[in-house]
Amino acid sequence: MLRFKAKKFVTEVIAINIYSQNVRRNESRGCNCGCNCDCSEQPPVSQSSGGCQPPIVIPILSCPSSGCCNAGSVGPTGPTGPAGMTGPTGPAGVAGPTGPQGPTGLLGPTGPQGIQGVQGIQGAVGATGATGATGPTGPTGPQGAVGIAGPTGPTGPQGIAGVAGPTGPTGPQGIQGADGVAGAVGATGPTGPQGVEGPIGPTGPTGPQGVPGADGVAGAVGATGPTGPQGAEGPIGPTGPTGPTGAAPTLTIGTVTTGAPGSAAEAFITGTAPDYVINLTIPQGPTGPAGTA
Repeated sequence: MLRFKAKKFVTEVIAINIYSQNVRRNESRGCNCGCNCDCSEQPPVSQSSGGCQPPIVIPILSCPSSGCCNAGSVGPTGPTGPAGMTGPTGPAGVAGPTGPQGPTGLLGPTGPQGIQGVQGIQGAVGATGATGATGPTGPTGPQGAVGIAGPTGPTGPQGIAGVAGPTGPTGPQGIQGADGVAGAVGATGPTGPQGVEGPIGPTGPTGPQGVPGADGVAGAVGATGPTGPQGAEGPIGPTGPTGPTGAAPTLTIGTVTTGAPGSAAEAFITGTAPDYVINLTIPQGPTGPAGTA
């Protein structure tokens, strides 16, 4: 409805404008065609004046019943009328097609760290889930480094050999769930079929001491074990008694030998107490400068 009124308003404005132009033309030619009726109602005018302009139908105007009157003198131009009211805003046009996607802009800087939100309410503890199936045994890890050999402990008595059952693989420790309500003890189910024997697991902890068995036949003497580590130094013993006073030693010079220049001096002591002989080797000194005549 709004679009129809706007279109009608524009049509009337255009028609009034054309009407005003024709009125001015006809008055200048001696015709009083103010109502813009049929030109046949006008008095004859000279051919040179061109006659009245063709009529224009204006829906909002009506011609007088007596037709057009004779041309009179052109009156002065009246004052400009007040501006009409602004017409209603026309309806929005049909949206044009979406333009092509523009290039992606540069990545903006990272915004500041937001304030940490309030800690949410602790949710209710869920029911304990069913125990999952045992996963396959993982591959055996690499052999660890050999540790330092500790001292050999005493050999314990031989226990009664038990029936060796297959050691199953130890599964990974699962996350401990919340303690559920203890249910009633159910009836013992039938024993399941024997499973496939798994790989040999690690050696378990030493079992309790068995009942001493009968003495077996003495075996051959084994090889001597490695020497144990050096023991800690014991405390210093008490000082022994003072020995008798010995004879005073005598030192006699034996041979004195001249060694090569630059060699080290040497001294050798021979003989038995209390008579000793010292033999010396003294290197030759460097040659001095020549004297003046």
